[in-house]
Amino acid sequence: MRSKILVVGSLNMDLVATVEHLPRLGETVTGKRFDTYSGGKGANQAVAAARMGASVAMVGAVGQDDYGRRLLEGLSRDGVDVQGVQTLPDLPTGVAVITVSADGHNTITVIPGANGGVQPSDLDLAADAFSACDLVVLQLELPTDTVLRAAQLAHSYGKKVILNPAPYQTLPESLLQLVDVLVVNEIEGLQLSGRAPEFHESGKVTGASPSKLSGMVFSPGDVMKALVELGFPIVLMTMGADGVYYSGEGRSGHIPAVKVSAVDTTAAGDTFAGAFAAFWQSVGLEKAVELAVEAAGITVTRPGAQVSIPFEWELRGK
Repeated sequence: MRSKILVVGSLNMDLVATVEHLPRLGETVTGKRFDTYSGGKGANQAVAAARMGASVAMVGAVGQDDYGRRLLEGLSRDGVDVQGVQTLPDLPTGVAVITVSADGHNTITVIPGANGGVQPSDLDLAADAFSACDLVVLQLELPTDTVLRAAQLAHSYGKKVILNPAPYQTLPESLLQLVDVLVVNEIEGLQLSGRAPEFHESGKVTGASPSKLSGMVFSPGDVMKALVELGFPIVLMTMGADGVYYSGEGRSGHIPAVKVSAVDTTAAGDTFAGAFAAFWQSVGLEKAVELAVEAAGITVTRPGAQVSIPFEWELRGK
């Protein structure tokens, strides 16, 4: 049975510069190429879920400009219902400025634009979309009050909430209490769990996996335990090339990553979140994580955001 998913989130045009290595502070580097791709964490997750076979609707906003038109056309081609996406004439479409190195690592600067114009009251006008879905998927590229209202509406209609707290920010307890599935990467897990936050704040995690830093006094298991103790029913922590740790539904474990040669890690986490949402209710937690890991593994072998996201038929695990 196809899951019915509502994504409340961002739509951005990604402006991508490919370089040999990421510039250090104050350094100027010569780029190898420049591309524009449809992106935004919300839109990426919507496309991933749709390409995995889910029925997907989206709520968000774009500007009255060419980027906005292109983003809506792209979502529609993937079968995403965009009736809930507003066009705001006074704000530009959101953009993300992305620098990608030859080894597939990236840095991202997001300018919210119209995403920042989505208000809690706008969600009340989309009540039918909340009523019709099975799951609501959220991220943090919309105003926090709007994300909170989305979670409140979801629970008022008895729907499950999947939250990907990225880009990370301190969240109100009232939102955290409404989360059924938490999807974090390793750094977000550190921040939310309170484990060694000084490593992030000092910038020491830049360009390296926190678990590989000297002086680190915790393991992924420590972080998972702390997140579970915060009360989230299901916790999924992605670790890049080290796979995904999961806990929930009376079980916990680790799914190794697919061994690939990474080209661009942009949208890998979004692919994982969207694919998990598409599969979870039909195949269960562990299998959904396995399929989502495989989908994300394919994504990193291709450049760009939405253009890199695979289709369900590409998954060997299906």
